[in-house]
Amino acid sequence: MKAIISTVTVNGKTYTLKNIDFNAICELEDLGVDLNSARSKSMSLIRALLAYHGNMTPDEAGAEIMSHLQNGGKFDDFAPMADHLGKSDFFRLFSANKETEVTASKDKTEK
Repeated sequence: MKAIISTVTVNGKTYTLKNIDFNAICELEDLGVDLNSARSKSMSLIRALLAYHGNMTPDEAGAEIMSHLQNGGKFDDFAPMADHLGKSDFFRLFSANKETEVTASKDKTEK
């Protein structure tokens, strides 16, 4: 699958968003992301995503986010990172596999 290339600008610095594959998901988990609770912990997710894409620690990413907001930036400025995660190769494959499992499961119950 072809990687999605996108960028996000924080405090005047532009970060190219890296491809999200299985190893990236593991790295995001190491940065504190729990994908099962990502929706309820969106601040932690954004901080971990900026840390991942910006090659920084979570504390450095948090400081960048705080500075960005203090300088007039909006939290919506970070939305491309969340969109990028949802459209990543990993989640497209995961979704395709889930659809296949559901279809196979339906076929078994219908027989």
